[in-house]
Amino acid sequence: MKAVVWAGRYSMVLGLLMGVAHAQETPQEVSTLSSIKVRAQNEKSEGTGSYQQQAVPQVLKLPMTLQELPQSATVITRQRIEDQGLDTLGQVMEQSPGVSRRQYGDDGAGYTSFQARGFNITNYVIDGVPTTAAALQGYGGVSVMDTAIYDNVAIVRGATGLLSGAGEPSASIMMQRKRPTAEFQGQVSAGVGSWDRYRGMADISGPLNDSGSVRGRLVAAYDQSRSWKDGYKGKRDVFYGVIEADLGARTVARLGLEHMDNRYDGSSMHAFSVSDTAGNLVEWDRSDSATAAWAYSKQRRTMAFAQLEHEFNDDWSIQMAMGRSWLNNEQLYGVAAPEPTPQGRGSMTAGFNEKTPTQDTADITIKGRFQAWGQGHDIMLGANYYELSRHDMAYARQRIPIAQIKDFDRNLPRPDLKITGPDNQRARQWGAYAATRLRLTDNLALIAGGRVTNWKDHSNTTLRKENGVFTPYAGLVYDWNEQWATYASYTQIFNPQSSQDRDGNYLDPEKGNNYELGVKYLFPGEAASASLAVFQTRKDNLAVVDGKELTPSGTQAYTAASNTRSEGIEFEINGELAPGWQMGAGYTHYRFRGADGEKIKTDIPADQVKLFTTYRLPGAWHKLTVGGSVQWQSKIFDNQLTGVARETNTQKAYAVVDLMARYAITPRADLTVNFNNIFDKTYRLAYSSHTYGAPRNVMASLRYQF
Repeated sequence: MKAVVWAGRYSMVLGLLMGVAHAQETPQEVSTLSSIKVRAQNEKSEGTGSYQQQAVPQVLKLPMTLQELPQSATVITRQRIEDQGLDTLGQVMEQSPGVSRRQYGDDGAGYTSFQARGFNITNYVIDGVPTTAAALQGYGGVSVMDTAIYDNVAIVRGATGLLSGAGEPSASIMMQRKRPTAEFQGQVSAGVGSWDRYRGMADISGPLNDSGSVRGRLVAAYDQSRSWKDGYKGKRDVFYGVIEADLGARTVARLGLEHMDNRYDGSSMHAFSVSDTAGNLVEWDRSDSATAAWAYSKQRRTMAFAQLEHEFNDDWSIQMAMGRSWLNNEQLYGVAAPEPTPQGRGSMTAGFNEKTPTQDTADITIKGRFQAWGQGHDIMLGANYYELSRHDMAYARQRIPIAQIKDFDRNLPRPDLKITGPDNQRARQWGAYAATRLRLTDNLALIAGGRVTNWKDHSNTTLRKENGVFTPYAGLVYDWNEQWATYASYTQIFNPQSSQDRDGNYLDPEKGNNYELGVKYLFPGEAASASLAVFQTRKDNLAVVDGKELTPSGTQAYTAASNTRSEGIEFEINGELAPGWQMGAGYTHYRFRGADGEKIKTDIPADQVKLFTTYRLPGAWHKLTVGGSVQWQSKIFDNQLTGVARETNTQKAYAVVDLMARYAITPRADLTVNFNNIFDKTYRLAYSSHTYGAPRNVMASLRYQF
């Protein structure tokens, strides 16, 4: 019901856009739009029923498929999102081979980050336009962003600086929003699950005039639940409205608005630590909460965007996009922790954070094809820009003694926190980029390009900037035949960082090189694909923990390590392997070494296996689809802290097994049941924190399509 309320609340916005678009219709526009509609269909996974999607035009802004991309990539399609119940972006990312999750507190409030190839994932792209994580979600990270509005999510591993500019050589998360459809369609769904979880979703799309030259779409979803953790409850609202109009024979305009409203009560940015400050092991149940009852975290974000696509002719086109987002993010926290005393004392740290960033983005790309040396070649030129600014207040923290930490009942009085001064930031990045794909022979293609970036961050009294940073990109792809291809790629790394040394100085930007070799196989009929890649990343100025040293402000100090090396291997298979049998699976192994060969980044699993598969039964049982998943990772541990037993700061290797079943009640209605963590495995999401993955749970969802 709440989803319907959201849809009604914002329908007036879509209605206004509809009225504007109706005025654009002309008879000429009705009859000459097939090429643009076909192009848009190639980018979508909705309605295909497949775990396989080959088209990835936004990765390098060149028209290419996964088979032609000289990098390792995974596309999580709409069908897989629905089959596995991947209702948040965090759940989607966890399903990608090579991506790991680190979390120190509760969903929506804790410090949550994702890693690939040993580095944090910091680059996010929506509809081909780079954006910052700070503008998307703030506290709690991007992990709780709702996926109801997305057609697919692509995870492109390795460095992607050609389009994104500054960032880690980990992966880029590319989200493709749902778009209006030429034919009327809709669906509603309702779900119920463990811990009083309730979810509703409505999605309606189709033409808004008789000719179909104007199309619209509305998506709204509501999700609420309690938790296995004491006192925690949360809710998510999301609304998305978009209108698309054919402005001419070769021009499409798109206007849209998305709104998110999340709140998490009894939530914490941290859980109890595994050990006290003396290194002694402290036992806690996974239901125990280190959070005061009055603590909460909430995020409210609105994003408006406009896009224009125009084809000059059959070979040349231009794409323009611009957007603005407003985020209001606040968090009142009270986190308890044990102290190394024989009396079992502890303390609670209370504080308040507020971030209200506004971000503007713009992107323009010109694409074309040209003939030379008897071959057809592709080229693209573009530029993009973002500016993020916020003007907030900083608040003092308070420490409240706890006589006996094991008796912590979460009902300590709420403190009165004082303002200490302003907390301002203005960050800006501008870049121009270009790339071309030259077909040297019928089977060999060279992709070459580069980017020039200007970056600036002014936080309070600290100004950091980098100008004229050049990032090259090169790739070779050789097609042995229609099924087999091999590739090699190279790019450089540029990543300004906010880590400080023990004297309070910011570390120099990280720089380095990224190399990748791989082979790809496309199954006959293009229903499935497989890939194998080896990679190596060399980086200088890598921030590593400086033991127990602190900065002058009291935060963890870091030191810069040079000649570090991350290298590994990735294998993946996706799609329909036989009639009715679909699979998404992968294995990743990596290791991270310092200049002298010592292991670093041991808090990220060196090995991972991820598998999800479904099978639609034949014959009389054809209405039933069954499936399951296994996620296994090797142990993670801490090799940097001193005076602490290694077995204390270790999460041993573990596997989590899920099952699912979907039954087609009618051709338009189906029931899906997901059984998660069926063996009730207990595991921590970080080696040093009593933050646990979800215990055994179930979710049942009924969907009707019309």
